[in-house]
Amino acid sequence: KYAIVNWNDGIITNGQRSQGAQEYIEQNYPDMECYRSFFTYGIVDAELTFARDTLTSQADIGGFITGCESYMPPVVAATQEAGKVGEIKIVAIDITPVSLEYVKDGTLAAVITQNPFNMGYTGTMTAYKAALGEEVPEFIDSGSAIVDKETMESDEATRAILKDLNLLDA
Repeated sequence: KYAIVNWNDGIITNGQRSQGAQEYIEQNYPDMECYRSFFTYGIVDAELTFARDTLTSQADIGGFITGCESYMPPVVAATQEAGKVGEIKIVAIDITPVSLEYVKDGTLAAVITQNPFNMGYTGTMTAYKAALGEEVPEFIDSGSAIVDKETMESDEATRAILKDLNLLDA
């Protein structure tokens, strides 16, 4: 059983993060159950309260997915308070030096990161080509990576993104 903690499902890309995570799990791990997708809508400390309440009320909770960088620290704090670091799997979206350290020490199972260089470069070049009247693809994958202990050491695509983010040796 897992829970998703995110900011606002009314923001299309934010809601899509939660929806995409849940659909991926349903397709690839059908035995896993989503306890709840919780959106805070900017209410101060709602994510911390939700994580604490979930850890208290759901004895079989196995993990959390945090839909944006700012929700990872409160979920980690609640997990630390409960004495369940390593037992509760946390997957964060948006990488920072802090979240990378948490992956290294086992506090986080993984962090999902985008490739910001490719997002900017590909977006600009696509807009330029469209402005010239050239045909452009409807969908372009600018790249992402699941950063865990293994991929940060051995996956070249992941290491390239970490290098672009100046996090390779963080």
